[in-house]
Amino acid sequence: MKSRKHYLDKQCYNRIDVGRSDEDNFKAHMQFVPEEKMVYCGIEKVGSTFWRRLIQLLHKHEIRSPYSIKPRDCMQNYKSFQSQKLDNYHDILKENSKFLFVRDPYSRLLSEYLDKIFSPSPYWFLIGSKAVEFTRKQKKHCGHDVTFPEMVEYFIHTEEQNKDRDGHFLPATDHCRPCFVKYDYIGKMETFADDVHFILKEFNLENYTSVLKDFRSDSIYDSLADSGQTFRDVHYILYIKQYINLNNELQLY
Repeated sequence: MKSRKHYLDKQCYNRIDVGRSDEDNFKAHMQFVPEEKMVYCGIEKVGSTFWRRLIQLLHKHEIRSPYSIKPRDCMQNYKSFQSQKLDNYHDILKENSKFLFVRDPYSRLLSEYLDKIFSPSPYWFLIGSKAVEFTRKQKKHCGHDVTFPEMVEYFIHTEEQNKDRDGHFLPATDHCRPCFVKYDYIGKMETFADDVHFILKEFNLENYTSVLKDFRSDSIYDSLADSGQTFRDVHYILYIKQYINLNNELQLY
């Protein structure tokens, strides 16, 4: 952990304003748990669903597995700097311990692609169709068949143009401003289980480690269950769209 912090400090030397997110986006990703003097910045596809569920339990003072909360419910009672209207958050950052988790950018982009584009997802319409239009120069209502190279090409384009950028794909610097916030702990997705246990110990929350004994199997089952629910939701969305289209056609006659 110390070597990671030292490396970050070195890279951030004389570089305070790294990242292009606005203030609202930054505050929306920062969570404050006053009872534990904890501040967490969540980044999509870097264990944020896990931590948001665990923080729910901290607010409720409940000791049980975060995986007992469904992934889709991770945003219930979500308390961020933004939702709590913590506009003057500088004192909070100074007086509390802060942490975030990061991931190899290419690995994170691939994970986002598998979750949002390769698997059945509403993102076929939100991003996939735009990626097809940009890479193939053809309009398509549903971008279900976007390839990973096409997704990378489209992602680079949105970054260069600073346009049509999606929060799930934004760089960590945009969400968490690591050169502005002096994070005390930096976890990595590649060593997630070990880093989670380390951080829980640092916050004197070892009682939660007892419910995380089957970390790997729980996370795999959790991911599969979430994918299955998403698949069912997409089929429902497609059914509704077909119903609306059919209804519109019938009204023409």
